[in-house]
Amino acid sequence: MCVGVRRPANPFQLQGQAVLFVSSYRYLGVVFHSSGRWREHAEHLCCRGQRRFYQFLAWYENRQLHTGFRESLLTSYVLPSVLFGSEFLDSASTSLVDQRVRQCGRRLLQWPAGAPGAAVLGELGWWLVSFQMRERAFGLFARLSRSSATRGRQQLRARVFQHARLTARSWACCAEVTIASCGIPLPSAWGVGQGTPAQLVHTWRRQAANPLLHTIASAAYQAELANSESLLGYASYRPELRMNRVVHSAAVRVEDARE
Repeated sequence: MCVGVRRPANPFQLQGQAVLFVSSYRYLGVVFHSSGRWREHAEHLCCRGQRRFYQFLAWYENRQLHTGFRESLLTSYVLPSVLFGSEFLDSASTSLVDQRVRQCGRRLLQWPAGAPGAAVLGELGWWLVSFQMRERAFGLFARLSRSSATRGRQQLRARVFQHARLTARSWACCAEVTIASCGIPLPSAWGVGQGTPAQLVHTWRRQAANPLLHTIASAAYQAELANSESLLGYASYRPELRMNRVVHSAAVRVEDARE
């Protein structure tokens, strides 16, 4: 299938057969749209996360579980489904997902609908959704950077990625600019390149990207608290955010979870 704005005069051919032309297409849980916007994909993520949240809600309310256990269960079951495929979202779509996640947090804490979102994040210790998405996007960028242009199935992926890095407004180009704007050294500065071991990617994420990103996320959280007079003293009780990096008590990080 081809996703595009207009139907071409001469249809695309693949092995002598015309390729179906569509305005949107879902592939591996990601909704690609001809407009180039990600609103439809964001709605898909929110609906999927909401469905899992209410499944989870019915399960734990029947068992009257402690809030701390419920929070850990939510971050390992519901949140990965919301974040899967979120690496590509723009700022407007990210705001939509962030709003839905905070609504889930209020329901989890049994707080009223008007409760400040910053207090919800602080009480549960969650990062802002935008920074969780950045963490995933930076990891994807690093993994694509090591794709080899001479190894079997990686050839096409590597060539498309290297071309996209040089194309303005492409996801790869924007991700590279965002990494640099956060003050994080690019994966190439840590030796990540075509055909390099995956361990270098993990080292870069663990030692270079994640610590700086965590610092920026904490600063953004403090700034959000400072914007509300009613929360000025809240930071003294919840000064830092934390994030459960383990899924189902196994050695699998949330950012590596799959749908």
